[in-house]
Amino acid sequence: MDDLGPGTLPHEPGSNSELLAATHLFVVRVSGAAATPWERGADGLEHQTLRLDLRLGRVLKGRVARALGANFTVVAPREREDAATVSDYHGFWSHAEVEAGEERLVIAEGTGDDPATLMLEPAIRKMADAALVADVIAAQGLEQRYAAALAAGGGEASRAAEAALAQVDHGRAQCQGPLGRYLWARLSPVYAADEAAIRERVLTVALAKDTTPELRAAMVEGLFTATLDLAPEPERRIAVAGPLFRLLELPPGAISRDRLVQAVLFGLVFGTDHEPISATATVPDARERASVIAALSGMSGDRPMALAHWLGRP
Repeated sequence: MDDLGPGTLPHEPGSNSELLAATHLFVVRVSGAAATPWERGADGLEHQTLRLDLRLGRVLKGRVARALGANFTVVAPREREDAATVSDYHGFWSHAEVEAGEERLVIAEGTGDDPATLMLEPAIRKMADAALVADVIAAQGLEQRYAAALAAGGGEASRAAEAALAQVDHGRAQCQGPLGRYLWARLSPVYAADEAAIRERVLTVALAKDTTPELRAAMVEGLFTATLDLAPEPERRIAVAGPLFRLLELPPGAISRDRLVQAVLFGLVFGTDHEPISATATVPDARERASVIAALSGMSGDRPMALAHWLGRP
């Protein structure tokens, strides 16, 4: 773990948390955005050059060789098949869109300290909404308070996991996906040792009606992965799948139903290497089963149909 200084987040290459995988997190304000006309090149693709005039805002991670408020320019190449084609991937800036007046959180993983270079490939990872700065600050706070205790293991880790989850639960109506993925990066190593307590806390956040959709998705994905990383015993899968079926009762937009059903619930119920779990043990209430079957019947695809059939068995 490469510590980049006090009060910030460490750099952990390959982490599922973009906040930990990044070497640099900083805010920019787009004061100007202009692009040359598209022109077809000898390679058969259309090309243009994007110019961004930027002002550096807050630096949250890594060292940047510009002062707060400094102006700088990024010039990035773009390419595409043509205007009428859904383009293959041609690099970050061929698909990213920014407009003058916007503020963005730059997420980059690279060497050096020049912000213009960090905003080009291969370093640039994402130009996120600047509102996600709140997630970065929250993650920094959790890191400072609980990371050492979580790494220590034992009872100290259990208490730290409970406290960190309680803080995220308290802010669930504001927290977004990056904070959820950061939290799981810290919880995953201790999950097996405190499975029941962490699972129940995570489910509390995931099932709350006022949890943001992005945080809800991150909590569900982390729990799904952590569950299947352990021995896929029926009792373990039932304890997670049962509550997660209740997410189908939430309003549209509360979570991606397609991902929830096609990957998470199908994986917990059927998977690839184990027998299906009991439908009545997973969703004991007959009225709830009927409600879930109705929700699944409104979805297209083989997997929702398979889950509905599984729930409807006598």
